[in-house]
Amino acid sequence: MTEDLNCQTVPGSPRWWMNRVPRVEKSAGRGRPSVSVERIIATALEAVDEVGAQAFNMRMLAERLESGTATLYRHFASKDEILVYVVDSVLGEMSADQSEAAEAAPQEQG
Repeated sequence: MTEDLNCQTVPGSPRWWMNRVPRVEKSAGRGRPSVSVERIIATALEAVDEVGAQAFNMRMLAERLESGTATLYRHFASKDEILVYVVDSVLGEMSADQSEAAEAAPQEQG
């Protein structure tokens, strides 16, 4: 049983990032219109900001998107995977902000 746990790749781990397949937008099938990955991540970020990561769940996210949980599972394997992308999004924004600040800072001449 512990061997099975060791074989699973943890979302957000280096192995997970190396082995992940590039995201391809899936076309809308029957039923509700498709929801973009970017919209899912942005809405998840808003939800996590409001209720925290512990209270965040797939049903809450689906309701905010006016969609079903099955739509979310078409794009993501789990809640943890969505949270990894939320954290990646936040860290990416922080990195971009730091780069802009560094470019805007006056250069000292030696």
